[in-house]
Amino acid sequence: MTGGAVTGSGLIVATPAHAAAFAEIHRLSFDDGWSAAGFGRMLRQPDMLGLAALDGEDADGVSGFIICRFAAPEAEIVTLAVLPARRRRGIAGRLMAAAEEFLRRSAIKEWFLEVDAGNPAATALYEITGFKSVGTRTGYYRSNAGRRDALIMRKELGSGLD
Repeated sequence: MTGGAVTGSGLIVATPAHAAAFAEIHRLSFDDGWSAAGFGRMLRQPDMLGLAALDGEDADGVSGFIICRFAAPEAEIVTLAVLPARRRRGIAGRLMAAAEEFLRRSAIKEWFLEVDAGNPAATALYEITGFKSVGTRTGYYRSNAGRRDALIMRKELGSGLD
């Protein structure tokens, strides 16, 4: 996908030019932040969708982002993050809704993710948007405090072409 507005809510399709902002938001959000170079590589891949929320005041105007990998009939959320100061304002929900709309149009039937089992806010967001826990990956995440489990979550989408 190329850059440009995807909704009237300040969301755009991300390009490698957003990589540094994504890396900064990721660093502020997770113990093991990813590099700008890594985000740049992801955003160049044809099987990746990156969306940026541009209603922020920091990180080059990006307040949050989502990156999904897709290959019909499945997709996964690779990462989702919102600037700490901009959380609890519906940004993550808007990013997820826009990504889901794209995935439905792309014949995706199932959407997966892993989430830190010790992150109740993220788990609640995913549950509210229709994801269900289907398993656990023991010790999946590294953190400053050691290894943490990940919940594997899944949502059926349908194609949007029905």
